[in-house]
Amino acid sequence: FRNQLMSYEDQFKKWRKRISDTHPDKGSFSKQLRRAHDLIQERKYAKALKLLDEQAPGAASPLKKSKVVGLIGDSLVKRGKVDEAVLAYRRAGDFTADHPRGWLRPVIAQVKHQLRGSNFKDAFESARLGVARSLKEERKFSARKKKLEQEIAETGEVIIMSRPHRSSVVATRFGHLFLKEGELEAAKFFFEKVIQVNPRGGCRARLGIAEIALRSQDYDQAHSWSLDGIVNGKFQAKTLSGWPILIAARRGLEEPGLPSELLQWLRENWKTGVGQRALQHTVEELRKVED
Repeated sequence: FRNQLMSYEDQFKKWRKRISDTHPDKGSFSKQLRRAHDLIQERKYAKALKLLDEQAPGAASPLKKSKVVGLIGDSLVKRGKVDEAVLAYRRAGDFTADHPRGWLRPVIAQVKHQLRGSNFKDAFESARLGVARSLKEERKFSARKKKLEQEIAETGEVIIMSRPHRSSVVATRFGHLFLKEGELEAAKFFFEKVIQVNPRGGCRARLGIAEIALRSQDYDQAHSWSLDGIVNGKFQAKTLSGWPILIAARRGLEEPGLPSELLQWLRENWKTGVGQRALQHTVEELRKVED
């Protein structure tokens, strides 16, 4: 039986998508960075910075250098040095300026802490440039894909670039950053940019616009956008945040209950995981006014 079990384990390893021991995040450098991150969260800054200092010489690639500098920025934030942290994130972004994916994390961190430092103008400009960068990367990737067939025919081999971040996802993330800080007009700008780029999708952006409308007590728009976001997202888990917005908007419009589309979907799917969570959101929101 033991031999059979060992044979089964060998077969399992053979057919796994990636053997765990060879995962890129299990290298020594990645482990040390995770350890430094944990030390920063534990507020053991001296040990974390010493560990990062030891890893700096081994950070040969720009992406690795960016990760080290980004963690230094995290430690500065924890110590309340927001302005210095923004400079560190900017420096981290300089290292990955030419990387198709690595550029985003430093920019998001930079915008987030510029907002916390009440530097709205710089935060908005950084986010706007970030969305423009993502659009540029998408176009570059699409142009590269069109040349693949010709390259394969001529040389028999081709080098594929890393797939860049989708511009709609980037704009949505920036929109939520501004929404969280109460900057409604800026948040709406980025959410509308998502729908401009992806008119058939962007359910999270639609729900973001609905939340902005609800905060502004524009119940008609809040109802319309939240219903649109839920239906557009095909009632998936990512649309659950829209249910409380929709119910609150209907309360403002003095329209009790749920729209027929949502009621029909609940009747058919209430036993599923997403259906149970949607039902919970509905009941919690209704109980706020004992409906």
